[in-house]
Amino acid sequence: MLEEIKAIICEFVEADADKITESTDIRNDLGMNSFDVINFAVSLETAYGIDLSDRQLAACFTVGDVIKVIEEKAAEK
Repeated sequence: MLEEIKAIICEFVEADADKITESTDIRNDLGMNSFDVINFAVSLETAYGIDLSDRQLAACFTVGDVIKVIEEKAAEK
């Protein structure tokens, strides 16, 4: 899942996918602005067939947080 998320991230920001880890901060380390984060979330929803609430999205600071939320949402299906 990490590799898929890296690919999605690289659609929105110029980043070296090899340097993205679960501890990478999506706003501070990757420089995503609020517009990027919203588009990133929409891409995640499409890719994984999930719905992310604003609260869940706001709680995602790192790539690892994103993975955790996706896994939780997938388990709810």
